[in-house]
Amino acid sequence: MASLMLLLDGADTDVAVGQEVAKSLARLGITALAVFRDETTLGVVIDGWAFAPEAGEEAARVLVSDGQQLRVLPPVLEVSLSSVPLATTERRSGER
Repeated sequence: MASLMLLLDGADTDVAVGQEVAKSLARLGITALAVFRDETTLGVVIDGWAFAPEAGEEAARVLVSDGQQLRVLPPVLEVSLSSVPLATTERRSGER
């Protein structure tokens, strides 16, 4: 799965994901997005199993209006975590 983060000036930026935008993103292989915002910045994380990071600029233009300044941040590290203990080959006394 590939993912990217888009950063925009958040003061007056909105992201609307209607039917046409959703279709365009899906055609790029994007299956999920999340929007984050504070007083100054809007962040959009996009990802998908068939999404190619090279299409990041194109995906960004689907989400934001032309001429709007944005930064595309590629992933540096992606880690999956689990609380399931690793299997061991040791047997405790009394186990078969």
